[in-house]
Amino acid sequence: MSSATPPQMSSPECQQLKEAFAAMAPLLNCDLPANGDEQISKKHKAKHQLQEDSNKNVTMDQMMKLMATMILRLDRESQLLRRQDSFVFFMQMEEDGVVHALMKQGELWHQQMQNKAPMETSERKPLRTALAQTLSQFLNQRLQKLSTSELQSPLFQTAVTTGIVTAAGEFPYHRWDATKKKLLNTDQKPIPMAKMLKMIQQMESLFADPQTIMKFHALHAPAGATMTPWLMQVSMRCDELQVLLGELCGSKLWNLAGVSLKPHSLQLSPQGQQLSQMMGKGKGKGRGHPKGK
Repeated sequence: MSSATPPQMSSPECQQLKEAFAAMAPLLNCDLPANGDEQISKKHKAKHQLQEDSNKNVTMDQMMKLMATMILRLDRESQLLRRQDSFVFFMQMEEDGVVHALMKQGELWHQQMQNKAPMETSERKPLRTALAQTLSQFLNQRLQKLSTSELQSPLFQTAVTTGIVTAAGEFPYHRWDATKKKLLNTDQKPIPMAKMLKMIQQMESLFADPQTIMKFHALHAPAGATMTPWLMQVSMRCDELQVLLGELCGSKLWNLAGVSLKPHSLQLSPQGQQLSQMMGKGKGKGRGHPKGK
């Protein structure tokens, strides 16, 4: 039995295949073997190279724009995640505020690290943990003092007059009003004294664990500012503390320590803002989330 003869392609079909492979060659980054009639003339090569370079320039511009858009999107998503695990404390610079206790604790911590080898003491803890403990202990001491005072005592009446607590001993919430440029009370349900005592004791216990706080440090404040912002980032594994601080955001309890607490904003990072301005998209503030303090 004779073998089948392979079908022969007509000349137009051969020409179409040649043209198809010639178009695919630049994509495969290889040159077709040039021999006989298939050899490309130098003039055609130069023209083809010029067109290829032009296409590369256009593609590079498009790629850079696409990369910038992707970076901004990732930055926005990162800020959205920070809103879940990061919080901003606005600390007043008054004499009786906790910010001065934090500064002293920071100086003490650095002195201890200089006087002792870090690995020779079991009491070694990160600075962020020491500062967080100072904040919680300072707040708890003042809360305990207020909770044990008589309703008619000067201390309790001062707290009522300044709006820190209600006459029933509950801690209301307030929020920054951008129109009136001041903090106003909200209709959020106040936290009773008994529940607040348990919450702060729980917070103090969680702050003592070095694994719960990832960041706690001061941010840049304008010259002459009356308060200093501090950023705290909670470990993603400690959702208990995230929920607790989230519930305490906007509570007037923090006024006992000269502090106000709010969630992390959705504003882009400084580099993201600069990139957004270069692309003509403004500062890239989050949508649908009014700024609050």
